[in-house]
Amino acid sequence: MHIKKLFLEMIFILAIVSCVVITINNFEVHRNAQQNLLKIQAQYLGATYEIYRNEMIGDILIGNKNITQSLINEISNTRKVGVILQYNNQELHSNQYHHQKPFISYDLNLGNKEFSELKLFPLDAAKKFYFFRDFFILFFLEILILSFGFIFLLKRFNEKLFLPLKEIFINVSNNTIPRLSLNKNTIIELQELADTLKLMHNDIQKKAKFEAEAQAARQLAHDIRSPLASLNLLLSFISELPEKPRVLMRSSINRITDIANSLQNKGEEAHLASSELCNKTKIAMISSAVESVVTEKRLQLINNKKIYIDSYLENAYGLFSNLDSTELKRVLSNLINNSFESFDDAVHHISINIFCKNEYIFIELIDDGRGISPTLLKQIGT
Repeated sequence: MHIKKLFLEMIFILAIVSCVVITINNFEVHRNAQQNLLKIQAQYLGATYEIYRNEMIGDILIGNKNITQSLINEISNTRKVGVILQYNNQELHSNQYHHQKPFISYDLNLGNKEFSELKLFPLDAAKKFYFFRDFFILFFLEILILSFGFIFLLKRFNEKLFLPLKEIFINVSNNTIPRLSLNKNTIIELQELADTLKLMHNDIQKKAKFEAEAQAARQLAHDIRSPLASLNLLLSFISELPEKPRVLMRSSINRITDIANSLQNKGEEAHLASSELCNKTKIAMISSAVESVVTEKRLQLINNKKIYIDSYLENAYGLFSNLDSTELKRVLSNLINNSFESFDDAVHHISINIFCKNEYIFIELIDDGRGISPTLLKQIGT
């Protein structure tokens, strides 16, 4: 069910309930007013009877019909009531006679066990009809006011809620959220929702683009590794090659390896940034973590021609372990920094080797520095 239809149904039901409640209240008010009016009229008619009772009995006893009729007309004109008098099988009534049941009937004691009946009723007996007329007029006005209120609310809700929601839904369905623009009269909550959707859409687009670039970088790094491994293996068998060309070839291979490691690191960083890691440790290839650190250190030494880092990882490809790559890189980076601190101004080399022995993976780091002083050596592990 659409929210607009739900709102219309809610308003319609509220209008019906309001009309029913108002109608019941009006009936109750008119009923109480009618009852109070009847009580007042009864008191008024009773007072009229008391005022003219003796005079009426006297005129009846005189036996002059004209005198009695004159008194009846006087009572009717003065007290504004209808009068019917019945005695001796005769009936006299006022000019304002209504063919309806009299309101109140009184017995006049004429003596000698003779009685006549006096009937009094209000001349505004049609007032009951006026009540219903007033009620329907009031009911019509209430319906009219409710209709105007309903139209006003519908227009306001349509402007501030329904149309903005429809606009948001259309843009989300058509994937055109960046073009989403709401009217300034829209409620603040929907404006905030639209802004949030725009931010989320931008983040998703950026992450998708970043992930695509990272995937391409990882694929390129993977494609480069295989020929690099073959070149490293081939270089180890070329002993006849002079020293300078061999050093130059190894340096070029290391540089290409550094580029591949840099691409691999960017790809991994992008993948980690776009997903949540449940555990710090995971199955990882040892050589990837080591090459990442070696690449970083070589980039630090790009202008330093006296320190060289050589990595021998021919036997490391295919070695995996369940480890925390971040912690391993931190430890290896600290070890290489310690080697830097042990060097003087001469040319120095650091060699890193990875091999497997007795189902254990060993990472071997060798440098030609001055070593650790006996004093510091005793503090290691404490």
